[in-house]
Amino acid sequence: MNQPDAVAQLLAAAERHVLAGESVAGIAVAQQAMALAQVSGDNNAVAHAAMRLGALYRMGSQHARAADALTLAQAQFEAIGNDLGLSEVAMQRGQMALDTGDYVHAIDALAEGATFASRANATLLQSRCLTGLGIASARVGNYDRARRNYAQALTLQNELGDDGAAANTLHCQGVLELRVAHGLSTDESARRERLVLEAVKLLEASKVLAEKTGRRRLEGMCLNELGRAHRLLSDTSAVIAYCGRAIDIFNQLPAPKDECEALLHIAGAWLDADNTASASQFAHRSLSLAMQYGYLPSERDARNLLVECYERTGDIPSAFAHLKAVRRIDREIQDGEALRRIDQLDHSSAIARSGEIQRQLQERADGLRELAQTDALTGLVNRRGFELTVERAVASGARTLSIILADIDHFKRINDVYGHLVGDEALRGVASALRGACRSADHLARWGGEEFVVLLIDASTDEATVIAERLRSAVAHIDWPSASQALQLTLSAGIATGPATAPLATLLQAADGALYAAKQSGRDRICVAPDCVLGR
Repeated sequence: MNQPDAVAQLLAAAERHVLAGESVAGIAVAQQAMALAQVSGDNNAVAHAAMRLGALYRMGSQHARAADALTLAQAQFEAIGNDLGLSEVAMQRGQMALDTGDYVHAIDALAEGATFASRANATLLQSRCLTGLGIASARVGNYDRARRNYAQALTLQNELGDDGAAANTLHCQGVLELRVAHGLSTDESARRERLVLEAVKLLEASKVLAEKTGRRRLEGMCLNELGRAHRLLSDTSAVIAYCGRAIDIFNQLPAPKDECEALLHIAGAWLDADNTASASQFAHRSLSLAMQYGYLPSERDARNLLVECYERTGDIPSAFAHLKAVRRIDREIQDGEALRRIDQLDHSSAIARSGEIQRQLQERADGLRELAQTDALTGLVNRRGFELTVERAVASGARTLSIILADIDHFKRINDVYGHLVGDEALRGVASALRGACRSADHLARWGGEEFVVLLIDASTDEATVIAERLRSAVAHIDWPSASQALQLTLSAGIATGPATAPLATLLQAADGALYAAKQSGRDRICVAPDCVLGR
């Protein structure tokens, strides 16, 4: 057998591993193909091997290696003028951006992939890029556009008879309907149930095609989502059955990120059934797996479930410890996404061949730097921007700093009872009330989740207490619109005042301790950190 044929056979074997979700085995085969292609000196073979290797690294969450392999593939495909190859690389980049939560970059990459696929008359690849665009659009909340993308993709896939691609698109459609259903309030129960049943129909159809085409991971993902759907229907036994079958599949692949999600669905179902012991057991299993593999969103979701478990059993210190970890993770995710986008744009600007493109990219990067300091939901300064504000205050000669750390009481119940759309509305309403209660010289920021922070420069503890009380009162007296009249929100806050030379972390820790004391003593109140805490 000659070298080109041997490379082609290895790449075909790697592709089968991709479809089966077997990243570890596939990487070994693709690495053999890459080594053989490089020995042969065939640029086309090298490009295809690098592209397949990048896809498998991405599936295995080895994103740095995936990026390197895809960069090599792109350079090779550009050198030989292969639009089809460039489309595949762009699609993999878009998928990796989806994996890491960078939805803006995902939309750009997948749109580029669709353009290259159209040039190459690659209808199947174009349909897969459209599916990816639907996913990215759904993640940024543009559900109508997502539905259009999915419908266009499914039409092309059905015309081509590609059951594997159709299975993926049907799965994405089902997930979208579940996402919309989850955001509906209890007042829209009929519409919610209708959307869930439609999602079940789509996911069952996807599962059938996934089984037919040997796509094991997709089969497990369908089972996972069917479990989530039945949780919305309050069918605990069905959740456990579906997600249990999904876990069996994910263990065989392995697919730890998907397994984390299945464990969380089971934990949530047990919590819905008021079985906190079982809920805690499965949440801890998910947390352990998420921490082992570094999946921050899964770790956050597991800890949120444990917060509720511990609250129900009266173990408030354990609940608060997990809640603090959730806030830390939210900040890490938020900062990581903003900085990653900036780095990507800086890199694109540096290599741009056109001066005009470089100027546009630089403007976009500058704009993102500003956005990186702004919370997208509330429009307030975020944690990163707040820290820079403190640095500027110290540099300008401030003598003392007062920190007010405020937290909406029982906020998780808002999301659970009314849905996340109402939860987002509540956060915006609270942000607006806090903004109105602050003085022009005060610096307000969203610290993360339902937590807000205010910086007062050269103010006494008494002044800080007055401002904190204004914040608490402003939230208690929010005039909610008719759709949210049932909301009754209160605010707890902790205050710490110290010299400007004190580390910000020290002030925040003291304010956090005071906030904890406010929560422990009944919520809807203000507590002040003792001076001795700050070493004064």
